[in-house]
Amino acid sequence: MSQTQSFLQGLFDFSFGTFITQKLIKVIYGLGMVLLGGYGLVIISAGFRAGFTYGITTLVFTPIGFIAAVIVLRIYLELAIVLFRIADNTSQMARGPEAGQGEAPHTP
Repeated sequence: MSQTQSFLQGLFDFSFGTFITQKLIKVIYGLGMVLLGGYGLVIISAGFRAGFTYGITTLVFTPIGFIAAVIVLRIYLELAIVLFRIADNTSQMARGPEAGQGEAPHTP
């Protein structure tokens, strides 16, 4: 129950001190794959309604487009996660070496 409560608190946090994107990223990825798959089926169906040759063509090329779209979706979502991890690491470094493990790197 505390995770749900924490999620709802983060959702309605107007100071944006809590990020919910990291918690929702799996759901967004799954929903994106389902929507892309449904779109692919619609394209294949429309191809066969247009004619047998169009149907076979869409049956061959739609899976390639689906894979390409899933790769692009994954890259964008990974970029979002990387940005949040950079923010976490930067705030941890700003707190000083006592907040993290070991000492902060020393540059001459």
